[in-house]
Amino acid sequence: MSEGASGPPPGPLTWFPWGQQDLPGWRFDVITLLAIIGESSVAEHAQTLTASSLCLLPRIIPAPQALLRPARPQRLPEVTAKMAGVYGGVILDSVGFFANIMHPLEDFKPFAFKVLEIRHAHLHAKRPVPGILTNLTIVTSEERYTVPAAYYSPVHFLNVFSTLLTIAIIACAAIWRDGTAILAVSLISLAGSVVCYASWWRPLLMNRRTTNKVPRGDVVIRTREGAFLLVKCTEEVARELYSGTEECRYDVRDVTPEDSKRADDTTDPDDPREGTPSFTRTLWYAVRETRHGAWVERSGAMPGTEQWKEWLTEAVDEAWKDNRQWEAVRRKNEIMKDALDGSSPTGMRHNHPADKAEQRAPLAEVQPPRRETQSLGSSTF
Repeated sequence: MSEGASGPPPGPLTWFPWGQQDLPGWRFDVITLLAIIGESSVAEHAQTLTASSLCLLPRIIPAPQALLRPARPQRLPEVTAKMAGVYGGVILDSVGFFANIMHPLEDFKPFAFKVLEIRHAHLHAKRPVPGILTNLTIVTSEERYTVPAAYYSPVHFLNVFSTLLTIAIIACAAIWRDGTAILAVSLISLAGSVVCYASWWRPLLMNRRTTNKVPRGDVVIRTREGAFLLVKCTEEVARELYSGTEECRYDVRDVTPEDSKRADDTTDPDDPREGTPSFTRTLWYAVRETRHGAWVERSGAMPGTEQWKEWLTEAVDEAWKDNRQWEAVRRKNEIMKDALDGSSPTGMRHNHPADKAEQRAPLAEVQPPRRETQSLGSSTF
């Protein structure tokens, strides 16, 4: 080999390592950990990240493999809760992604109660002009609209910041004449764009195909902690938010009556029944606002025993009488006591003592959420 062959390569090749070098300076042996650190957290938000068109920008964070999933979900993640239609009779075991953003169920205290009215915002305000980031154009022949992220959403800010960070890293590598860093960061960033393009999707808005007259779409949501949320809305809004794919442009107003806002708090310390929070009192608040009781039985909010049916019948009657001061807890206790003592007709149908377990409410508990990592066989710590 000639003497000049052992020297550095000429031209642009000087930006790349050559020969056996052990030069002092920065070490990037630990840089591969960036592809693993935070990967599980990114995987939980992969659907939200890839729902924005800015996910196509080349960037080094998040790592491409964090967005790869063995099965592509059909919709955004949901929250487990018992939901019943007041008039339509629909029963569901979960609440949609965008609906939970409007009224986070995890913020409800035990036995809390709230009434919300949700309407389409574009019916009361000027509809925004469609753009590259908030495109509301019709995408199917059935006039279903895309559901974009807001202009100033955190998703857009994070995508732009990650892209600018990637450009800054490549610029610094160019100043330092580090060709390996430029090549590695560029390839990883482009790989992220390719993976995002493969996972890019657009949530679609569910619509009604018929124009016939239908009942209102009011729904009652019950959490695992015994809180109730009554949502007053049209059938169109109910299908979009709770029965189908969601849209995120609505007008939400808190219309909870004053005498129901402290359902999760002690209102009268001297009255241990009507003045303290309980499942029965909150259930009465919900029945009082809906004036209907079919959703209570269909959603499993109460057992199907004769005693509870008697209480529900009286509760609906008192609601239609506008008797907002009806002592629901006291009346429930009286009915249960008469049934256990055998002094009521409903408690004398059998020759054996009444079973206290069948009177427990609610009948159907809200099941805890099942983590996707557990269903895939991964261990959680």
